[in-house]
Amino acid sequence: MIKKIFIYIFLLFSFLSVSININIPAEVIESFDAPGYEPAGLAFDGKYLWVADLSEDKIYKLDISGNVIDSFDTPGNLPRDLAWDGQYLWVAYNAEEDSIIYKYDVSQ
Repeated sequence: MIKKIFIYIFLLFSFLSVSININIPAEVIESFDAPGYEPAGLAFDGKYLWVADLSEDKIYKLDISGNVIDSFDTPGNLPRDLAWDGQYLWVAYNAEEDSIIYKYDVSQ
């Protein structure tokens, strides 16, 4: 019965185009300056943070305190998003002439 009521309320709000904002309180625990000028993507591999920087076309490897451990230039322009699959770092580039996804082995 409760499930049906929930579905009816959901459909009613959807029909009326009513949006419900749910605010989840969050507290900043720690912060640090990002390397580069335009950080655009972030991934965590379980030990390191990886940051893509648009303006420098670089990928930075950081420890969890924000210290730069390493960096490398990217073959594509405008690295935007990063993902970690447990073994490889994936980087999406989004430029008019060069929209591509690269897979990096960063274990070396």
